[in-house]
Amino acid sequence: MRATSKNYGIGQPVRRREDFRLLTGKGCYSDDFNFPGQAYAVMVRSPHAHALIRSTETGAAAAAPGVLAVMTGQDLLADGLQAIPHSTGTRHPADITLVSKDGSPPFIPPHYPMTAREAHHCGEIVAMVIAATLAQAKDAAELVAVEYEPLPSVAHSLTAVGPQAPLARGDGSSNTSIDAEVGDPVATEAAFAQAAHVVRFETWIPRIAGVPMEPRAALGAYDRETGRYTLYAGIGGAVRPKQELAKILGVPEDEVRVVMHEVGGNFGTRGSFNPEFALVTWAARRVGRPVKWTCERQEAFLCDYQARDLAVTAELALDRDGNFIAMRGSNLVNSGAYPISFGPLAKGVEIMSSIYHVPAVHFRARAAITNTLPTRPYRSSGRPEVMFVMERLIDLAARQCGFDRLELRRRNLVPEYAMPYRNPFGMVYDSGAYHRVMERVVALGDWSGFPARRADARKRGKYRGIGVSNYVDTATGTPRERAEVTVSPDGFVEVVVGTVSNGQGHETSFAQLIGEWLGVPLDSVRLVTGDTDRVSVGGGSHSGRALRLASIVMMNASREIIEKGLRIASHRFEAAVSDIEFADGRFTVKGTDRSVGIFEVAAEALRRNDLPDELRGPLNAHSDETVNIASFPYGCHVCEVEVDPETGVVELVRYCAVDDVGRAVNPMIVHGQIHGGITQGIGQAMSEYCVYDRQTGQLLSGSLLDYAMPRADTLPFFTTELSEVPTPMHPLGIRPAGEGGTTPALGVVVNAIVDALSEFGVAHIEMPTTPERVWQAIHGRGASAPPAV
Repeated sequence: MRATSKNYGIGQPVRRREDFRLLTGKGCYSDDFNFPGQAYAVMVRSPHAHALIRSTETGAAAAAPGVLAVMTGQDLLADGLQAIPHSTGTRHPADITLVSKDGSPPFIPPHYPMTAREAHHCGEIVAMVIAATLAQAKDAAELVAVEYEPLPSVAHSLTAVGPQAPLARGDGSSNTSIDAEVGDPVATEAAFAQAAHVVRFETWIPRIAGVPMEPRAALGAYDRETGRYTLYAGIGGAVRPKQELAKILGVPEDEVRVVMHEVGGNFGTRGSFNPEFALVTWAARRVGRPVKWTCERQEAFLCDYQARDLAVTAELALDRDGNFIAMRGSNLVNSGAYPISFGPLAKGVEIMSSIYHVPAVHFRARAAITNTLPTRPYRSSGRPEVMFVMERLIDLAARQCGFDRLELRRRNLVPEYAMPYRNPFGMVYDSGAYHRVMERVVALGDWSGFPARRADARKRGKYRGIGVSNYVDTATGTPRERAEVTVSPDGFVEVVVGTVSNGQGHETSFAQLIGEWLGVPLDSVRLVTGDTDRVSVGGGSHSGRALRLASIVMMNASREIIEKGLRIASHRFEAAVSDIEFADGRFTVKGTDRSVGIFEVAAEALRRNDLPDELRGPLNAHSDETVNIASFPYGCHVCEVEVDPETGVVELVRYCAVDDVGRAVNPMIVHGQIHGGITQGIGQAMSEYCVYDRQTGQLLSGSLLDYAMPRADTLPFFTTELSEVPTPMHPLGIRPAGEGGTTPALGVVVNAIVDALSEFGVAHIEMPTTPERVWQAIHGRGASAPPAV
């Protein structure tokens, strides 16, 4: 029996098509690209967090066996390469724009692929060795002699903006890149003056690494006959890296091609252009051979962009009944040595009030430059940090002022009748059933049965806690997307689109959409992405934009194909277009058994000469749209933990989540996305931490022996449900689903741990909530306070 779109269309939990290929080793990741005669690159990296480069001696390395070239930052400048043109803004008009209080532009120093005169963080590239084999390149790299003049360094943002801090860069007059204010200071101060309760909270959300399963790799090639460069590397998308590489090399965009197939995880930290990508492409021209670089895991900790690292001071004002009346504070992000994105700062502060009604707000938003790796958006850019702050403030307010945690949230959640709701920062939430979602997860997590479970835990010598956390996510990203859909007479549909799957299951969910609209089998849909010779426009995958925007342009193109098909079928059947209908992949004359399949219609379009010009040729269509509307997924999570007071070990025993994703195209994939997001949030809350020495700026967590990742054997089975309230701002009602799992996880885990430790008088504990830190909090050793940074 032929499958219909009802079996695999929108809303069906179809198993991922791509998994068999990937699990049997038939995928093509960045390191799988190889060319005959390719050379290998090894980067020489600075061992200092901050130092002047006095000289670089490359003679011995150049003379080593197999070495083809040794290149330095001076060579790069001499060849005219430009700085990486990072896009520091969010690229979406719905997001707020941060402007320094004095009106000055932000300080954004140039980020060259290889530094020539000054090293600004440990791991910055100071030279590159190209050799015939990887072993020869590694050996020669040891022979490059760099004379450094170490300079004072600063690793932490609060220290960097202090009055006695050393300058992180020789070309800067300050360590502050941007210093902005948002909100209404007058109204906020007036509200605080009338408040019955004021709760203050200081915290530091630590820096973390992305640690994608696939380490980065890049292969650069140069065709001397055409003068064309090609970069093979997995990134968050193909079009923007092509544009950026062309600017770095100083060539027209049509002389650059970027190709990627599978990308083994992104999460945002591999979403910006990396120095190595430009270097191998430049080197390919210099040595006349393709040049390959593959990052090793330990090296990745020194060169991959990092994330989070936000210092926050926040205050919440309440009236006598517990209504929130104002909020104020300061957010300071550590941008690292190069401010490559203010996205986390802006996208965080613009929703500091979460899904609660707060009439007046005023926040300072700053970015500090330090001698650390640059930071950029990471899964749910900036939002997990601020949701953590808000949810901790609410729990603190409940305990300090005598309110019930759930009732305090219920009282202040934005009601459905207030939609669309403009939050105090100017962001407009289109729709949301916030109360319903919270009540559902509270029931799912059996909140009412918790006292009995707590009592049982105490009998076993454990301390049990429960936490709750609401959240809202802001999905914006690059607003333009394009799809080209072609129906082939050979029985397949080709879809060219500007997104790139980083593990989200696009081959399945995109095919479900096409199958729904065109009535074709899933296996007949061929997705083409990640090659700029085929993809001319598109923003890649970030900020919950991939399916949200791709679905719109694919739908538009599919509708146009159907309209063309109706006209072609009308010629075949000599019937009026109005007498023909389309369903399940067939065009049928109404009230008859005369029909023709969509692939046969595609063949007719190619072979019939009596068709109008606009119908002859391939049966295809394209759609190119700019969507300037944001989307706001939301949800609520409940977590339970048990703490061993003897060791400080925290066990997650229950975790329940209800997330509203609008209309779910593939619920199975959505649940998987939520599970992954929760895991990453738990990892940050409990173990992950990029540790820099405060005196030297050295990275101390430079391997998986020192950087603790979440493990399957320490996680419970998650109980997740989807709330599908369609958003009116999307033609299919879709909200993104890939980042929501992470957004509330920090707050809900810490809320649960603090609840468990409340019997010891603990009011707060900083992340990561390691056994050592929990044990210190139990014994009053000060682990509940923010670290002195």
